[in-house]
Amino acid sequence: MSTPASTTSVINECFICHSSLSECEVVIVKERGIRTFIKSSANRTLQANERLLKTLTVVPVHNACQKKYNNPKLIAAAIRHGDTDLRKPTVQLAIY
Repeated sequence: MSTPASTTSVINECFICHSSLSECEVVIVKERGIRTFIKSSANRTLQANERLLKTLTVVPVHNACQKKYNNPKLIAAAIRHGDTDLRKPTVQLAIY
């Protein structure tokens, strides 16, 4: 029986913030945690994350990202503000 490529490939970035996993403390989330991520993705209306998570059996993420992504209060606040993604804000410089 073969394993889907997405479960065996090396993941180098956090699917939540899209930063390198070498930047912070990393946790390996397994099936139960992935189910929670799928629910949080549905609440945040992030279908791409939902589809990705349904193909995985384990996923490495930053510990801080995991806590923020699944926090019901932060999900509600993100929905109110229309910002459901946890990517780090990009700095834009204006040159005058």
